[in-house]
Amino acid sequence: MRIFENKKLYWHIAALVLLLAVMPKYAVAQQQYYSGYVGETIHIEGPDMGPYIQVLGCDYTANNSSQLSVIGYNYSQGANVTILKYYTGYSTITCKFQYQYQKANGRYVVDYSSVTYYISSKATKITLNKSEVKVKPDEEFTLSYSTDPYDVDPLVEWTTSNKEVAAFDPYETGNLQESVSLRGTKSMTVKAIRGGTCVITVKGGGSSSKCNVTVYSEPPKAIKLNPESLTLQEDKTGTFTYELTPSDSYAEVTWSSSDESVATVNSNGVVTAKKEGTATITAKTDNGLSASGTVTVTPQPQSVSLSDTKVPVGYAVGLTPILTPSNASTTYKWSSDNTAVASVDATGVVKGVSNGTANITVTTANGKKATARITVVNPSEGMDVQNVGTRVRILKDLIKKSLNNI
Repeated sequence: MRIFENKKLYWHIAALVLLLAVMPKYAVAQQQYYSGYVGETIHIEGPDMGPYIQVLGCDYTANNSSQLSVIGYNYSQGANVTILKYYTGYSTITCKFQYQYQKANGRYVVDYSSVTYYISSKATKITLNKSEVKVKPDEEFTLSYSTDPYDVDPLVEWTTSNKEVAAFDPYETGNLQESVSLRGTKSMTVKAIRGGTCVITVKGGGSSSKCNVTVYSEPPKAIKLNPESLTLQEDKTGTFTYELTPSDSYAEVTWSSSDESVATVNSNGVVTAKKEGTATITAKTDNGLSASGTVTVTPQPQSVSLSDTKVPVGYAVGLTPILTPSNASTTYKWSSDNTAVASVDATGVVKGVSNGTANITVTTANGKKATARITVVNPSEGMDVQNVGTRVRILKDLIKKSLNNI
């Protein structure tokens, strides 16, 4: 073509084609979708229009300033975005910017464009350090929470379900509040006001955690233990609990054992059996009331035995383990090595299924085992299962007739 005989014109056209090839119609960002936790600051990449176009001034704007705050930089340095509160879906950041490029004739052209970033909020798990608190009126206590991830700091709201029972005094000024919103501290001072119950909730970052608060209003008039007695194996544990009357009364309760060589008790009423014998466990209130329960400690079995037996097809027989020593106590697990011949249930009742032999094994809680050989035979004449129902009905009729004649 003759147009290409003019070299100067040729190079102008080539430069224009190249410029059109590298110049996009809209801004490009290396990444447009981001996510972060509440309180976290994330960096978003600035707009990029390729190697032949220079990005100049940038103006970053959040579509919802209550959800996101943004600090932007010029050129392609991007912006820092802080997620202020939890939300679902996406919130957006729009970057409007100025750019320039050089035309083939050497002149610079300045124009404007924009790019949109999409930011999602990830939920932060909040967990209170206590799930239950019991206090007297006018007492203060502190609740604190942890976050997962641990280094995020969401804006949280503390609320009480009943401000007449317990309320907040975050700055210890005596000015009690029903709800408090804070960032930068993970603890809260709570003051008990009067008898009753309420729920303290801390909420933020897309999750919440609760603490049940009981404020007791008066000393108890009576105390009772549940259960009244415990039977425990050596080295096993059990628990006594107490009930106060009236139910909304409050007392400090201490626990004691009459013989700690037999059984000990901790501050929560948990009893640990030590050796064979009997001990009395006592709970005493700080206003002088007391209640007691008995703990009987039995030895663990040193051995267990079972007797071989026969059982007819269709009939059942209960097996009784013999423990040594005889006053030992335990729980049992049962199994059969041939359930097609004989099955056994959780109570040791063996049922004959078909002719043959099976081994029934019993295992104590401390691992002692015994096995009985069960022989399943045909039932004696007249004892077959098919005749059982008829014989029972005949017996019932005879009993009924006899009673009518009395």
